Amino acid sequence: MTGQAHTLKDQGNDMFRKGDYLKAAALYTKAIKEQPTAILYSNRSAALLKLNKVAKACQDAEECIKLDPAWDKGYLRMALALESSEKTEEALSWYQKAQQAAQDNPEYSAKVKALSKTVNRSKQIASKLEASRTKRSQEELAALRFAESKLAYAAELEQEHGSSFPPELHFLNGNSSSSKSESAGEAVRAPHAFDSPEVLTQFIAEMRIRAEDLAATAAVLIAPKSAVAFPQVCSSG
Repeated sequence: MTGQAHTLKDQGNDMFRKGDYLKAAALYTKAIKEQPTAILYSNRSAALLKLNKVAKACQDAEECIKLDPAWDKGYLRMALALESSEKTEEALSWYQKAQQAAQDNPEYSAKVKALSKTVNRSKQIASKLEASRTKRSQEELAALRFAESKLAYAAELEQEHGSSFPPELHFLNGNSSSSKSESAGEAVRAPHAFDSPEVLTQFIAEMRIRAEDLAATAAVLIAPKSAVAFPQVCSSG
């Protein structure tokens, strides 16, 4: 390293220690123009990362590695930049490269061990979430098919009996959500459920308990208008 580049590097290091990372980066840049070295790119990468310029810090880490592939600091700079942007798995890979270049530096070994646990835990969580999404998608598809089958059944009832049939509540059992039969479940006839608000309230309470017992994933009520003896007000709950 030339005398001027070395002087600028030392000045940059001084600014870095004082927490003036912008001036430090500027001084490292001047030094690089005098003589680009792995050390200067490493130092500027560290300053840029302090300034939250992650992409530029990664670029300088790459230049550092190109100039001195055997030096661990280039890999370390890349790992630190990636870790700061929460790219943990990529950061782990670069920490492992730093560890290899430094011939099993204990600090790198500890970091690799800690990040390996984090990555493995993240993969386990991601796997569980994916399994949960898949299960939910299957349940939703089964519920949709169940509803479609009950709409077809309601049409048959209307065609055969007109409006002279009692209300029915159909449940899709939780254990039946993966069944090939969309009609799997339980049906409850409720000829008097709509006789009065009080009777309906009692019926709803009982059916909620029944739904919980069945672990029902869907329910469809089929009721002709003629079965309703009083005005209905829809509410969520």
